[in-house]
Amino acid sequence: MSSLPEETLHPESLRRWSRLGDALGGTLTFRPRGLLAAEYSLVGRGGEELGLLRMEGLRGAVFEAGEISASIEATGEPGHRYRMVEGGSSILVPGPAGDGVEEVHCLGKRYEVRSCLLRNRAVARASGGDAGSGEVRVRGGLASRGYEVAVPREEGAPALPVAVFLVYRTAALRRRVYLAGRT
Repeated sequence: MSSLPEETLHPESLRRWSRLGDALGGTLTFRPRGLLAAEYSLVGRGGEELGLLRMEGLRGAVFEAGEISASIEATGEPGHRYRMVEGGSSILVPGPAGDGVEEVHCLGKRYEVRSCLLRNRAVARASGGDAGSGEVRVRGGLASRGYEVAVPREEGAPALPVAVFLVYRTAALRRRVYLAGRT
């Protein structure tokens, strides 16, 4: 499996994300806080708030849930390439850009990312996986008023940061398109 040199694999990061994954059971729901949706609550199966994703426009975001405190940061021109940092270490880094397919590396796994802003959806497929297996699927509601995410439990900890990243990226880019259309 290929990995980018700046990605750092820490066993404690894997444990923290695994514990969150166990609490979520493979389904994530992000609900907006307030009318402008600058923050999304991560809601558990029982309706309890387990975390918070604070949007900072195209510059990035901050995600906090239990022991996890991670930031999503632009690695170049905002809106194009990002990395996720937790505890000073990069846990999600961009891979080489391809023909309409984005690639990210997260906690030792490679994912191919495809997005459809018009349909408010994104999919990340683990390297070598068949269609439908090992996929993180993000589906947004009307006007980005919430996101439902399916994370295959067999993917384990690496799929959760990818899911958070996809929600951030989809919501931020849709907001950018919306605001550009208003000018």
